[in-house]
Amino acid sequence: MKKITTLTDILGLKTDKKEEMLDEDIEALIAERQQARKDKNFARADEIRDELLAKGIILKDTREGVRWSRA
Repeated sequence: MKKITTLTDILGLKTDKKEEMLDEDIEALIAERQQARKDKNFARADEIRDELLAKGIILKDTREGVRWSRA
């Protein structure tokens, strides 16, 4: 990977890519957030929401559960 980065830098190409979260990782954090809310640990639930938002994941709480989408 370092060689590719060096070569693209020489050519003036941008290779910076945001690290994307896998769907499984997102679902795991949402499950942790749900448990935190159930345990009335709202500070932790808010931290998880903020962490996901910083990574471009938008949460929407609905009657059917949490829906998420990429920003």
